[in-house]
Amino acid sequence: MGFKLPDLQDEEFFPFIFKIIMGLHVFLLIVYFSVGSLRMSAAGSISVLIYFLGLKYLVPKRLYFAMVMVIFAETLTHVMCGVVFFGWECGFQLWYFGLISAFYCMAFLKDKFKSGFKGSMMVTVTYTAAYWLLYKLTSEGKIRKTEVLKASSISWLYFMNLMIAVWIIAYFAYLFTQHVDLGQKRLHRRADYDELTGLYNRYLLNHLLDVEMKKMKSRKHVCWAAIADIDFFKKVNDNYGHNVGDTVLKQVADHMRGNLRKGETFGRWGGEEFLILSQEDMTMEQFREALEGLRRSVERSSFGESGQMLHITISIGMAEYKDQMTAEDFIKAADDRLYEAKQTGRNKVVG
Repeated sequence: MGFKLPDLQDEEFFPFIFKIIMGLHVFLLIVYFSVGSLRMSAAGSISVLIYFLGLKYLVPKRLYFAMVMVIFAETLTHVMCGVVFFGWECGFQLWYFGLISAFYCMAFLKDKFKSGFKGSMMVTVTYTAAYWLLYKLTSEGKIRKTEVLKASSISWLYFMNLMIAVWIIAYFAYLFTQHVDLGQKRLHRRADYDELTGLYNRYLLNHLLDVEMKKMKSRKHVCWAAIADIDFFKKVNDNYGHNVGDTVLKQVADHMRGNLRKGETFGRWGGEEFLILSQEDMTMEQFREALEGLRRSVERSSFGESGQMLHITISIGMAEYKDQMTAEDFIKAADDRLYEAKQTGRNKVVG
């Protein structure tokens, strides 16, 4: 099983973040002991305790806003302690740059707390003010570091803090790109797929039909179109309600997925109608056989919801593309055959 970083919307996001930050502070505590700083060791111990208590009491109750405030207050204070005790040259103030990116990223969590970007702006202003204040006070000598460190320790601490800031930025940049990518996929799906059935929608079907017609004109291959319509669907909605009607549409769509697997293109054309295009070089007999298989599958099945099962049939009209036909002509030819199927008894394929 591979390791996967939790997404912003994942329920494991905050437990993961709290564990990572607590682990980081345990590591820092070891560092503080190794350089002989009792003050920062005490500060580090308090930080570890804060995240331990957060994991025990805040995370199980999903108190997201409280979790964010804990992270904000603890990091703000810990950095100040690092600069006051170790000095500006050890680089603890670099954390603020990474943390600003983290809080902007967490502004996407609007379903978990309502502060959004306004809260991120407040965090940015606070971190920036703290950074400026620390710089001002250390440069003017009003804050004198209380811990005397070796030059090698100072260099190592600066590099460590720089890496912490870089990794914070990198992680939240990764989360941001994942969030944007997910949003684009959702928009793409909404643009191209029918929300109810999950099949291609009319917009995409029209595009695919145009592509297919260009192929037909250039390669002169045969293509067939069919329109399938659920018989007496209005009675289903009127007698049983639209919820049952929606269930029937989704179940018919499932039958199409199960029976049209040889390369046919299909989707919801509108209402209770579905458009089916044959694959390239498919013969009339092969296409009709596929349509008949779909019709029989629907006829033999029960539809609806538990305790309200219905017998449903479909009628299908199919037509062959002919030279000089427009897309509208092609669809109308199939629609005319569908009308004929409806007028001559339904539950049949005509074409």
